[in-house]
Amino acid sequence: MVKLDDLLHDRRMTLTELAERVGLTLANLSILKTGKAKAIRFSTLAAICRELECQPGDCWPMIWATADPAKSAHATGLCKRLGLTSQPPSAPMQAGAYYMNFWQNLSYVHRESWAFLLACPVIIAIPIVVEFVQHVVEMQIGMYDGPAGAETADGNALRLQVGFAKTLAVSIIGYSVIRFLAGGRDKAAAYRLEWPAVKLFALVFALQALFAFLALFVFTGMTPVSIGFTVFGLLFAPLVARFIAAAPLGVLITPWASIKQLWRQLPWLFAFNLVAVLPLMVVHNGLGIGAVFAPGDPFKWVLLVADSVLVGWLAALMGAITWIMAIHKDPPPSLASFRH
Repeated sequence: MVKLDDLLHDRRMTLTELAERVGLTLANLSILKTGKAKAIRFSTLAAICRELECQPGDCWPMIWATADPAKSAHATGLCKRLGLTSQPPSAPMQAGAYYMNFWQNLSYVHRESWAFLLACPVIIAIPIVVEFVQHVVEMQIGMYDGPAGAETADGNALRLQVGFAKTLAVSIIGYSVIRFLAGGRDKAAAYRLEWPAVKLFALVFALQALFAFLALFVFTGMTPVSIGFTVFGLLFAPLVARFIAAAPLGVLITPWASIKQLWRQLPWLFAFNLVAVLPLMVVHNGLGIGAVFAPGDPFKWVLLVADSVLVGWLAALMGAITWIMAIHKDPPPSLASFRH
């Protein structure tokens, strides 16, 4: 298990600062931190240990779990020359342990999205406020007066317009979420606007807005075409994860390049995206249904305020899911070489 995050937190150091000190790109160090790197140079490990004033086993116990005795001996010898001590783990690591498994990735996206919510309240307030405005509109048109009111208000034009604005709000904070995660919870990076990154993300945002518009105003109802468009979106979004995640870092990976790199991973990406977002979506819909049947406006507002906050978390979660899908396996050099 990689413990670098804990060491950084204990020493009040950001991943960006550590990357500058050891001469690594932020993206490469982020991949190391999340446990997704296939290997690490021993000289790099030693430099990190020097900066964090720790031993190799404190941050990367898996580095000693090599089946090659010569490499183990080399690691031990190098650490001795650098004044470090080797700390092999008590049990050998399994093959492929450099990658987090499905459930570790699942834990990561929920934990880190919640961390973003706490670290960047101003940014996360964007989808929360827009969601709350939508609930205000829904209360005014009688959507929560009962099942009949909910059915009547479902296609209300004003509600759909605010719903479109909410979709845009959820999409736009993806810029900050990706930068926050790539920098190892770097709050400053999340708030900082950099022209190359903003320019590329504007393209991503425009395409996401187009998809949202088509879903809300064109391909509506339960027609075969609408269902086909929904299925297409569920499959297309994971395949362009690298296009979406690279843009906030100022790196261009075209949608077609992302699809070519990720199509073999589609079953994993689709399953992960679905499982990661499903619990919050269930709660989100449950709060809305609860407000329809809740007795009295005060109780309805409690549920709707809670739902607004949940949507903020959901927005951060979607950004974290995109980041994990983008770097899950063998990220391209153009993404790994990003310098913050």
